Amino acid sequence: MSKGVCIKRVVQAGLILLFAPLVGCTVLPVPSGTPGVIHFPTVESADWVTSLGSVCIQVEQSYTGLSSHTEPIAEELQGILSRIGVQATIGEGAGCEAVLSVTLQFTPIAEDVMGSVSDCYLDAEATGEATLSAAGYRTLTLPLKHSSSPGGGFIIYVCPTQPDEAPFDTVWAGEVTQMLREWWGSPALVSALKADTYALRWAATYQLTSIGPEASGAIPVLAEMLSDVDPQTRATAAEALGAFGPAGAEAVPALIEAINDTEPNVRYAVIVALGEIGDSQAVPALIKELDWEFNSYAARALESITGQDFGENAAAWRQWWESQP
Repeated sequence: MSKGVCIKRVVQAGLILLFAPLVGCTVLPVPSGTPGVIHFPTVESADWVTSLGSVCIQVEQSYTGLSSHTEPIAEELQGILSRIGVQATIGEGAGCEAVLSVTLQFTPIAEDVMGSVSDCYLDAEATGEATLSAAGYRTLTLPLKHSSSPGGGFIIYVCPTQPDEAPFDTVWAGEVTQMLREWWGSPALVSALKADTYALRWAATYQLTSIGPEASGAIPVLAEMLSDVDPQTRATAAEALGAFGPAGAEAVPALIEAINDTEPNVRYAVIVALGEIGDSQAVPALIKELDWEFNSYAARALESITGQDFGENAAAWRQWWESQP
């Protein structure tokens, strides 16, 4: 039986560590006649992506019925990757370790909205593919298919009457953030929170809500987003912070300030997040909320932090809190 060496790359906190031996990984035999030489096969894992130092970005986008429309997909990807330490070049470039190729075909979709003079381009659809290739590694492929639709129950305030006004940004942002999550993980999503395109920031926040504690580097950025001009962004940022649980304690001061937001959906999300994080410094602010619209949610948040159960009785909560050392 030939001897073998098993090597696995682990990327953590910016360091690449090599461990051997490891249980459960492929044993690479040392060929006879060439002592000390190990011939590595083509790597099948996607772990190699986080070690890339440079990437060439190639984006091909086309639009059904439109000839001049374009979205800043390549530019946003360049910014996102650059902020996580990857030298990103748009187009072909010499010396790139890998090529990231994104192809998308967009279709604007018009809907007949009752009361509108003409159809409204409220929807859009995109299909395509993303590939990441580098010499010596298996090419990664991710099918892209996404649609944006307001769905039932939405109040339509604006009717886009031109096909180039369809929500293309929402469509590609959803696909791009999924790709970033799959291949570069939470650091790229945190970087996407600083993108210029609003839909991309929102999509990255949404992705982070499902990752939780593993994306703790996003907490300071999400805390800043509690002051965003868009109320939905503020609400989603609060929801994402709550998903971190106790690990999100550093954002509690920002959440306490945001509890006075003028938008009810933001205040609701903030109250729930404070309960999920469970930090006692939020107790006084939550007690004040017992006198307002979301008193039942504030009571639940208080119960989860302090272990007491005074229901929605603000006076009882205040008396108990003031008695604490």
